Amino acid sequence: MVQKRIDKATKPFTMNSISRLVALQADIARFGPSLEEVEACSKVLNEGLLQFRTEKEAVAKTDGKMLNYMFD
Repeated sequence: MVQKRIDKATKPFTMNSISRLVALQADIARFGPSLEEVEACSKVLNEGLLQFRTEKEAVAKTDGKMLNYMFD
């Protein structure tokens, strides 16, 4: 059940997915305190945040190279 909610919140993974996962974690903690379910949400959330960080760093490196190229 929780896995379906995680999939629904994160397919595709966007910035809104982060708030949905945090809300889902809060619901689980409030209504169904299952450590495994909270850990599943945390794992997906951490993977998504790492993905965004990696993409952001890649864009920053590309933008920096473009600026260097433009001003050389």
